[in-house]
Amino acid sequence: MDVKQLETNLYESFTRVKSDVLHLTDELNKLANAVGKIQASQAKNSEKIEALAKRVSDASAYARAAASKKPAQVKTQRVVVEKVKQAKRAKPTYIASKNGKKFHKTNCIFTKNIKPKDIVKFKSKKAMLNKGYKPCQCVQ
Repeated sequence: MDVKQLETNLYESFTRVKSDVLHLTDELNKLANAVGKIQASQAKNSEKIEALAKRVSDASAYARAAASKKPAQVKTQRVVVEKVKQAKRAKPTYIASKNGKKFHKTNCIFTKNIKPKDIVKFKSKKAMLNKGYKPCQCVQ
């Protein structure tokens, strides 16, 4: 081999090495950017985890405090009494027209046809039958 050929081979080798080094530098920069993004994401996630841990801690403290209190029987009695009063004030379960012969449940589609001034309301089926009304298909 002559010196000229050796110089050419050496030059080509160094050119390839330089190209490989530049390529590896670009890849390292990309990896460094990815690592930076991951670290930023981890920082955000750790902040979120800390916030959630605080909320869980607050909720468990609240639950422990609520569990340590004795239930108020007076309040329970008031709720029961109120529900009984609401049940007594319940809407009538049957509706008929003064001019009609049939009675319906309040959710029956035929009740829409009854004029408000002609509505007759009763709470029991027996009362409607005693008044001479016959049951609609929705009642049977």
